[in-house]
Amino acid sequence: MKLHINSKKKALLAFALAIAAGAAWAEAPVTSLTVKGRLVAPSCTVNAPDDGVYQFGKISPTMIKPGTTHTALVPQEKEWTIECDATTFMTLGAVDNVDGTASVVHNSNFGLDKVNETGKLGYYVVRMLGGKVDDADSGLFSTTGTTFINEAFVDIVHYRNGYRHGWSSAANTMKAGRKFSAVLRVSPYLGGTSTMNGPITETTELNGSMTLNFAFGL
Repeated sequence: MKLHINSKKKALLAFALAIAAGAAWAEAPVTSLTVKGRLVAPSCTVNAPDDGVYQFGKISPTMIKPGTTHTALVPQEKEWTIECDATTFMTLGAVDNVDGTASVVHNSNFGLDKVNETGKLGYYVVRMLGGKVDDADSGLFSTTGTTFINEAFVDIVHYRNGYRHGWSSAANTMKAGRKFSAVLRVSPYLGGTSTMNGPITETTELNGSMTLNFAFGL
């Protein structure tokens, strides 16, 4: 059987094909999807007790021992608080402002400055304990990376060694909040007469100074 298409039908078929082709190539409707939001950095205030000053008052030169034997002074404790306007993580790093003057070299020993030209007055250690986040008990950590142990206390280490300290809920897990607090216990040690390069013959100030750099977020 043969299929015959007359000229009229051919014209209609051509018109239909043209319409179909036009529909296939017509531009499809377009719209857009937009994702918006804001990452807002929290604003935080550090409340340093007594302006961050640990005053040990008058110290008798008779406490200084001969040679290189060090004398421990009675530690002082003060609670520091950091309050933020949004939930965040919190860490801190410490810089010794009289770096190189600690009479005993250790990552957690900070200097008390020099005396008798080349002598060193001693050193002090700062222990961080009693951590709280939003007034609830919290663990503390000290690390140079992303792994750490959840501890009850940590000794602050000089930031030059890459250490940062903060609040944690478990091992390797930082604790977020709006209010952070911890007790900073300062324990000074006076060097001996040899360490100080001689006796103390005039009024000499202990000049330990540490800058605490607080960082918000991870």
